[in-house]
Amino acid sequence: MRSCARTILFLIALSAGPSLVQAQATWGGYLQTRFSTDYRSSTGFSIRRAKLYTTGIAPFDTNLSARVQAIFRWQNAGTLTLQDVYAEYRVTGLSFRAGQFVPEFSLQRLQPDAAMPVVERALVVDALVPSAETYARDIGVQIATHPLSHMQFTLGAFNGNGGNQSGNNDRQLLYVARSAFQTLLTDSIQIHFGASFAYRNKSAMTFKKIFGTTLPFSGADFRWGAEWSLSAAQWSVQTEYLQANLGGRTASGYYLIGTLSIDPVNEIVGLVDRLDDLDPATQNAMWYGGGWNHYIAENRFKIQCAGRTQFVSGHNQYATIVQLQTYIH
Repeated sequence: MRSCARTILFLIALSAGPSLVQAQATWGGYLQTRFSTDYRSSTGFSIRRAKLYTTGIAPFDTNLSARVQAIFRWQNAGTLTLQDVYAEYRVTGLSFRAGQFVPEFSLQRLQPDAAMPVVERALVVDALVPSAETYARDIGVQIATHPLSHMQFTLGAFNGNGGNQSGNNDRQLLYVARSAFQTLLTDSIQIHFGASFAYRNKSAMTFKKIFGTTLPFSGADFRWGAEWSLSAAQWSVQTEYLQANLGGRTASGYYLIGTLSIDPVNEIVGLVDRLDDLDPATQNAMWYGGGWNHYIAENRFKIQCAGRTQFVSGHNQYATIVQLQTYIH
């Protein structure tokens, strides 16, 4: 009870401003602007995302922290949308988080988009993670344990309705679990592998990114994924396979991303990306892509040039994106 009361008091202090939390709260954010074209129906400039966030450490307990993050995207019609708002308590080998955040499911979904070598997350990750329709966020609690420095196990329970929802009306929760391991394969190569699982039994849920329709789905929803990566000083390889089983129907997909640093400020990227969804209007064929990233002032300013193509019957599809990313601190 004492820990819960402290958390509530800290969130009140964080929202009240720096006069109460003093210098322990920090602000930051980043802006992504881009030019994109699909050479068919869409060409132009856009604000991909603009994020603002604040994090703070409780003045009465350095193990307790809180984070609030909002995002602007063109889909939001000029408004900021709340993404993260949670408190987290950390002790050696253990952390407890409560609020709205991304459940631990899929390696790439947990990687910050500003730090990824590609301009978009993989199609399968964007579509098949829980709460994909609401920025992959949900409201609940999560506990993570680190029995060893190279191991992590996570278990969470969530409303299962997505982020920024009023509550859980059917009394059925979303359960998410993930395990991850990483170690040195050689003196210079690090290997990572893991698995994710999610289950809920919901009524009248909408999965437009899977079915291509807003018709509600009711029934058992079981998802799982496997992740793997190798990384060294100048190169990396990362891949995942995800699958969603919805009432006896299966959607699945995978991606593979490779990077090679030419020098400290230039990097080339290659990828393959495939999603087999349940939308009859979708061309479920492989995307092939490549790109070049240029870093200025480390990662505070980044230029990304990326292209991809999909070979389908009747016509091929192409897309090109040039993106500028600027950090605000």
